[in-house]
Amino acid sequence: MSEKLLTRAALAAVVTLVMASCAGKDAKIISECEPGGEENLAEQADGPDAKVRKKLAELPDDFTFAIVSDVHLQTDPEHAWNQKFKLSIEKINEINPDFVVLLGDLTDEGHKGNEVARAQYLDFSLLAADLKPVLVPVVGNHDAGEVSTGPDDPSRPLFLEMEARLETFSGTYYSFDSGKWHFVVLDTGWDAAMSEEQLEWLEGDLARHSAVPTICFMHINITPVGEQWLDEEKNTVFARAADRERLLGILKAGSVKWMFTGHTHPTWKRSQKQRIRVGDIRFVHVPALSRALVGGGHIGSGFLLVHVKGDQVTSTEFVSMEDLSGERLPEPAPETYQRFSAITTVEVPEGNPVLDLKP
Repeated sequence: MSEKLLTRAALAAVVTLVMASCAGKDAKIISECEPGGEENLAEQADGPDAKVRKKLAELPDDFTFAIVSDVHLQTDPEHAWNQKFKLSIEKINEINPDFVVLLGDLTDEGHKGNEVARAQYLDFSLLAADLKPVLVPVVGNHDAGEVSTGPDDPSRPLFLEMEARLETFSGTYYSFDSGKWHFVVLDTGWDAAMSEEQLEWLEGDLARHSAVPTICFMHINITPVGEQWLDEEKNTVFARAADRERLLGILKAGSVKWMFTGHTHPTWKRSQKQRIRVGDIRFVHVPALSRALVGGGHIGSGFLLVHVKGDQVTSTEFVSMEDLSGERLPEPAPETYQRFSAITTVEVPEGNPVLDLKP
């Protein structure tokens, strides 16, 4: 474990300083506290994330990365979900992928921005520090934004401090390069309402990398899961047609080939049925590490391994933590993805607005 992550008290002191430094700043000069601004630290070549950026850029053309979604770390260290996270860390270190994407909902109450949120963020930092690969954090709806989605959101400094303590990226949306691929991390916040600033940044970033195949990560889904209660939930990009069409248009105009999302907690079996294509983009709903909510009766919790060779994603594997076994289960080859017009295979209710989306 890093010597920089020795005690919760020490981390709490630093968090207090960060939150105090962000308080009272106006929107024009708050870029270091509100990620994604014109001076977003994640875009600065000499910023605090320069070291991790360089390490990722130096990866060979063939590499593997893991995706861990919906940890929902609890305050009780003995909680089953906390134990799953600890054991998944051991398993990931054993497999030794080149980097690990933490796909949001890292904490269960981080979005509240209170003392419980602070404690959970600090505990998450202490545990995640044991992960040997490079870490790529993504904001989930349980991590930030319930109180406010702007610069006054008290949970944002907590997320940024977590990134700083783990010596990884500094921001809630950013991009990086590895092998022959470009990677983009997006911030869907509490209600999946992306700011105009973030969307403009995304357009520009994808335009600058139009000749490079791109993989995107965001927590809240843009494609349906085949469960009406989730597909009509107001805080999903999918449920709001205007936001969905705007984001899809930007993604399709770039060279995006893959989009990985969390949030919906599907089982391993159901997540395979949810794999669809919109144009050239393959969308994957990643199962949660904590527990499954959709498609019960099958292997639920675990994490994903994604294998890349050159400019192709060749395969994915699901590593089951349901019974803490770490069993590795193969998933479909990329060519088996259903076209969006065939989405009825996941039992989307008749009249669902998914039918408005065309490949």
